[in-house]
Amino acid sequence: MMKRNFLACAAMMLLLSSCGGSKQEPSVADEKEDMTETFSNTYSEPESEEVTDLLKAYNEHMDDYSTDVMTALGMGFRDNKVLLNFSVNEDAFDIQNKEALKERVKKMVGDMPMEQKEAWQCIPNMGYELMYTFVGKKSSDIVSVVLTVDDLQMLLY
Repeated sequence: MMKRNFLACAAMMLLLSSCGGSKQEPSVADEKEDMTETFSNTYSEPESEEVTDLLKAYNEHMDDYSTDVMTALGMGFRDNKVLLNFSVNEDAFDIQNKEALKERVKKMVGDMPMEQKEAWQCIPNMGYELMYTFVGKKSSDIVSVVLTVDDLQMLLY
């Protein structure tokens, strides 16, 4: 009898803890911290001072790159790739269709103001690729899209 009461009590506690409160979405600061923890251990330094300056400037002003659909989480460098990390609202941003996602990324880069394009030209000039990584806010799915040096030269020049 005592064992059954204990099990019933444990089941009730599990039920209450899983249903009790409304699930709170992580804040942008929490998302940025998680992304930094995930990727910071594997970041390296680019050989180009110009690319290093671009990374620093982007990270200092990354809120300027956020929209209602996606939140900029930071820019880094690893394996000859400049990395851009975003958290996205999957209701407005389909990360499951990788082909459509790459086209959307190309459009975003192509639509940059000329001043920004000129600043980003250091990426293909150094032979680096650009990798956008998207994390779904609901699913936590992670999808990456890589723009090659050739892609970047077409889009930035």
